[in-house]
Amino acid sequence: MLRAFYLRLKDRLPWLAKLMFRLHWQKLMQMRVPAGLTVQADISAARNIRCTVTGRGNTLSIGPWTVINDLKLVILGSNNRIVIGEDVRILSGVFYIEDDNSLLEIGDGSIIKSTGVGLSESGSTIRMGKHCMIAPGVDIRNGDSHAIYDGASNERINKAGDVILGDRVWVGVRATLLKGTQVADGCIVGACSVVAKPLTEPAALYVGNPPRHLKSNIYWTREH
Repeated sequence: MLRAFYLRLKDRLPWLAKLMFRLHWQKLMQMRVPAGLTVQADISAARNIRCTVTGRGNTLSIGPWTVINDLKLVILGSNNRIVIGEDVRILSGVFYIEDDNSLLEIGDGSIIKSTGVGLSESGSTIRMGKHCMIAPGVDIRNGDSHAIYDGASNERINKAGDVILGDRVWVGVRATLLKGTQVADGCIVGACSVVAKPLTEPAALYVGNPPRHLKSNIYWTREH
């Protein structure tokens, strides 16, 4: 109820909505920013962000109206970007980036609770679309963090792969999204599922390990 009122007010009287936002979130962007990280934020609120950064040229961009409460941010590299959109809610979690030139992007209106996100190799991407909902205990990672080689050819066989979620994707509690995961718009990934491939049909329900297509032409809401 309160959120709906706030969103209506933001459309009609944005100046008053901003004032209410500031009064409710007294400690706006109070975080210790270490060397090697630049924070770009509009009217957003951040509480209890713990940062560990080794490297330089990293950026954290936070869109307006976003609230972050209890986040551990670890960046072990340089020139990485974390882009968090407008009106996002991050309620505890761990974001971990190794190496350089990687991108973590979270779309407008998304909600994340107690989620682990890891980018383990240079030049890689994890992207969530708009209005996604990520349930507690979800683990999203685009690599294995350790190399595996073919014994005969000495070639590496477990390279990283981007993870891309479309708009309005709901990922259920304790699901795992591994390298190569793609989820089409409007899909639901069921609780405890393990995904490591493209789920290409939009507005579909996928469940299991490996995930199987359970139902087409579905939609979901955030209401009970």
